[in-house]
Amino acid sequence: MTESKTFGIGEVSTITCVSQRKLRDWEGKNFIEPERIVCGDRSYRRYSKKDINLIKKIKELMDKGFTLKSAVQQMRLSKLGIPCLPIHDSYIVAADYEELLWQVMTEEYKNLLRYEPVIEKKN
Repeated sequence: MTESKTFGIGEVSTITCVSQRKLRDWEGKNFIEPERIVCGDRSYRRYSKKDINLIKKIKELMDKGFTLKSAVQQMRLSKLGIPCLPIHDSYIVAADYEELLWQVMTEEYKNLLRYEPVIEKKN
């Protein structure tokens, strides 16, 4: 069995130039999910290299003017191989990806606000 190196929140903050407070906030909003190691009464966040790459990419998009929510949505669409053009709080995608885009945006909305949105499609 090979062990993957993981990093504490302080190391990740230094590596990514994202404050520990922001990392905790992003985790609270379910945008990142570091592993939790329990030791007695305490719980420690442990970040993988994959987590660090995700954080760097989100920060890069935010540095370009994206909101946190938009950056995360764009990351999810990119992982699915869907080319998209972000416009304010929406995305332009090829018609073939419309249903998948609705699904991703609905899931993100539920994660953020904790309830099912009512979405109307405009023709």
